[in-house]
Amino acid sequence: DVLALCAPNSIEFAVAWFAAASIGAVVTTVNPQCTRDEIARQLRQTGARWLVTTAGPTGQKLRGVTAETAITETIMIGDSAAGTIPFWSLRATAPAPTGPVSASDLALLPTSSGTTGLPKSVELTHRNLVASLCQTWLVHQVAEDDVVMAALPLFHIYGLQITLNLALLAGATVIIVPRFGLDVFLRAVQDYGITRAEVVPPMVLGLATAAAVDDYDLAPDGILGAMGSPRPKAPRRLYAGADALAVDVVAARHLGLRDPRQSSMLRAAFHWFGDLSASIQVIGPDEPIAGWRGPHHNELSSILSFVAYPIYVFGSGRGTLFVPEMDEEAFPPVAPPGLALRAGRKLLQAFLGLRFPR
Repeated sequence: DVLALCAPNSIEFAVAWFAAASIGAVVTTVNPQCTRDEIARQLRQTGARWLVTTAGPTGQKLRGVTAETAITETIMIGDSAAGTIPFWSLRATAPAPTGPVSASDLALLPTSSGTTGLPKSVELTHRNLVASLCQTWLVHQVAEDDVVMAALPLFHIYGLQITLNLALLAGATVIIVPRFGLDVFLRAVQDYGITRAEVVPPMVLGLATAAAVDDYDLAPDGILGAMGSPRPKAPRRLYAGADALAVDVVAARHLGLRDPRQSSMLRAAFHWFGDLSASIQVIGPDEPIAGWRGPHHNELSSILSFVAYPIYVFGSGRGTLFVPEMDEEAFPPVAPPGLALRAGRKLLQAFLGLRFPR
């Protein structure tokens, strides 16, 4: 069965997702802000038979949609309407899972953004989701004592995987808010001691410019303070943009790189995605950060950085030496690595005791 989950962030959303996944049902997450026709199309495309939604405007919008789809039961969060099942009434009657779920079984059917056509359902198995979490944790390093803010919509894959699934995998505490709002966000930071929050550019802009930040304890000026750092250094400059590569190019230039191609990472990105340097439009200061000193600003600093790099890789489990080789068909190398480079990597990996994640 496919269960459609059309609701804002709530504890019921998390319970419905994990309950359905635990018995092998497939969940398709639906944006409550979509139009009636968009929701009906997604329900028909996925063949959903069960619908979990909320009372109020969303429930009213969906009342006539179910007759046009394969939905047979509607489960209502909050005040239930006639012909629907109250969400928490299922708690006392729910049977235990009948058996184990296969890793190759479908788990989630999120929809694409629709930038190149109508939105499409994306088939993700339990193995896909677990593999994604294992890879993402290597970078995010969420810990058991973290308190994570779930302000991004859980019906989007970013919110579901990173703010909910990844945090719970690590044993962290998750604070769920219905939607992002400056006062709600900052109040949660103050009251719950948020240590991690995933944000998107509009949220960054709001947090960086809002005077309301000064009204809350434990939220010093600036975005770093809003993220819960007890004594953050004031950020010199904040960068946000619709294209991540463009942001990297501008930031690199402001940090002293006259030509972005001096960076091996940016050089490889240009090789894969094209050089967009000439087409970038910067809104705000567009000059180097005064007084910035990078890790290679003099010979001694360069030597210390070189010596510290293996310690950083070994101690944090991060860095290119820890990441498995990239798919060269999808990301062709700028130039094939020579024998000496390949041998050097292998020797350093063996010396540091690094093992690729499986």
